[in-house]
Amino acid sequence: MSDYVNMESRGRLRFLGLIIAVAGLGYALWGLDLRAMGAALATFSLTALVITAVMALLICLATGIRKKLLLGSTVSLRLAVKAAFICIGFNNILPAKAGELIHVVYLSRQLNRPTGQIMHIPLWERFADAHALLLLFIWVLTRLNESLWPLFGGMIMLAVVWVLLMIIVANPVLGSNLISRIPWVSCRAFVVNFHKALISDFNLAWMGRLVLGTILVWAASVAFFVLAFLTLSTTPLPMGQAAMV
Repeated sequence: MSDYVNMESRGRLRFLGLIIAVAGLGYALWGLDLRAMGAALATFSLTALVITAVMALLICLATGIRKKLLLGSTVSLRLAVKAAFICIGFNNILPAKAGELIHVVYLSRQLNRPTGQIMHIPLWERFADAHALLLLFIWVLTRLNESLWPLFGGMIMLAVVWVLLMIIVANPVLGSNLISRIPWVSCRAFVVNFHKALISDFNLAWMGRLVLGTILVWAASVAFFVLAFLTLSTTPLPMGQAAMV
């Protein structure tokens, strides 16, 4: 009986997912001149379009691999890649980066774990991405012989976050005491799980996997845009300029 209920529940979820996918596609195409889009696509090389599409899929694969590295043996690579597709897909059609929350809920249900134990994963991913973006800005400004002063605001913000993280990890009792003051039970339970997961994953091995996964994601992303500029741009750019763009 329980197996039947589980199958029925999965069927409903898949049907709901199909409805959301169709609605998202309709929203993306709403008001779009399909004839003009087709004419524009016809001007590009089919090979270039296929290569670009494959590279876009590789970005999702790299994002899934990073999630697998961070979640460890508790999640399969297939599930991590599916979560990455959900995250990126919903981020493209919904405002406020809703895909981040949606894919956390998806992983929570698939792994039968509280959302608080998984919510720190996308936060760490965005934090690591901020470092990668800062390094890219430094590289570009250095190549252009421009001042790095515009980046100091971002550097200070990242430094403040690091200090706060160090305080949280070094004083877990302080965090627990503050969390105990939250009056709402469900909210307090979420923050407790989040706090425990944040502290348990704050170690060199886990950080190393985060850095490795982030390098993989950004290498795939940069390769995607470089190939897009080299193969689809009407004004061909040298490799170095395409990488800087």
